[in-house]
Amino acid sequence: MLFIRLRLYCEMVLFSAELTVIKDSIIKISDKVARDYVELEILQNSQRSPDQFVEMTIDFIRKKMFEYFKSKKPHYDIIFQGENNKGIDFKSEYRYLITPMCGKINLIHAIPYFSISVALLKRNKDGEYKTVCGLIDNPITQETYLAEEGRGAYVNSRRIRISSRPNLDDAFVVIKNVDDRDFICSCIKKYKNITVTNCEILNICSVASGKYDLTVLNKAADYQELALLLFKEAGGIIKTTENGEVVLCNELLSSKI
Repeated sequence: MLFIRLRLYCEMVLFSAELTVIKDSIIKISDKVARDYVELEILQNSQRSPDQFVEMTIDFIRKKMFEYFKSKKPHYDIIFQGENNKGIDFKSEYRYLITPMCGKINLIHAIPYFSISVALLKRNKDGEYKTVCGLIDNPITQETYLAEEGRGAYVNSRRIRISSRPNLDDAFVVIKNVDDRDFICSCIKKYKNITVTNCEILNICSVASGKYDLTVLNKAADYQELALLLFKEAGGIIKTTENGEVVLCNELLSSKI
């Protein structure tokens, strides 16, 4: 069923060859991660710690992703988010930025709110790399978010758009649980309906698809660029406040921040 679902959206929505390569990479690993998740649900009631099991899962994702992209695009650079990539001689005009796991603590506790993402970056004339397309996948809910510059944002085969709620009091706000307690307390004071999660990438995806109405980032990070591309392709507004917080929402809510 998983493979059928993934292959169906490949046929129903026409994407570039570059994004098709990325989509096919998820087929190689999603089924294994879903089986590991079931095992982790069982481990919650066991004396054995699930931490090591999760590390093995992440290592599997990393290994399979590297092998796949090296076979498909041997001349592209491959970078893993959160790893030490210093000392490696990157020369290609294109590079893959892979986040093997966002929301690791959720996976450890068998909470189905985590993601695997792959972004393709291209070097511009100034020598800077810009995200041009990519994929964010939740293997458990079987939601695969896809974005390509200028071609819109999708979940599986369905085009997504942000919500159109106009009032902050009615808005459902989601933020990531971070070490900056002042940031979290500030958000709780500002917004009436708020929830705190441990996966910032999926928070952005959920706002892009209209499940939530607004999210706040306390700082920018490289792995968020793909999610921000998806958000903009879904019609979202990105606004930076005076204290440096980045607010993602629709145009009506943005005017009231």
